[in-house]
Amino acid sequence: MSKYSQFPDAESSSPSRPPVADIWYYVDDEFFYVKCYGALYAAHYSLQLILEAYPDYKWVETNKLAITKDDTTLFIKSDHLEDIIEYEPTKAQAEYRPSSVDQRILKRILNFSTQLAPEEPREAYTGPASTPKPVKRTRTRKASTEGSVTVAELSDEYNISSGKARNLLRKAKFAKPPSGWTFTTDDPALDEVRQILSKG
Repeated sequence: MSKYSQFPDAESSSPSRPPVADIWYYVDDEFFYVKCYGALYAAHYSLQLILEAYPDYKWVETNKLAITKDDTTLFIKSDHLEDIIEYEPTKAQAEYRPSSVDQRILKRILNFSTQLAPEEPREAYTGPASTPKPVKRTRTRKASTEGSVTVAELSDEYNISSGKARNLLRKAKFAKPPSGWTFTTDDPALDEVRQILSKG
């Protein structure tokens, strides 16, 4: 059994389990973070950790504390602030430790004076970076041997692409010669090929 399953009510995580307490954090009057708790002992643990790190906190209002460090002020606000601070957890509840995510959040809160450093100016968004289009490869046609002609050469005669010429021949049920789409100049089939390509 994990240590987090021992405290299922600690975190508020659904409408059927509404929060018992919430704590709001502001840095120099600007909203920083809010955390909702399903149990007072969980809220007490988090708040106690912060107040132990900064024992010089001051009450600003009934439900608002202020902690100042390096000319930056962290305000902690809750409708149940006194109840959370004064809560005395049972021996079992004292074993509670927040999840790793909540521990990281607590660390950010503890380091509040460095969390809101001025942002670097951002460049205007211009859309996704364009990637250069790949250069289209051009194939060089193999020169036909003397005394022969290729379908690619015939397609140039009829101003069609060699791919279209081959498709026209296939549609006409013309069988591809064993030597590929190359014909000898005295081949009788060459007249039929020219006839098919002239219609294309």
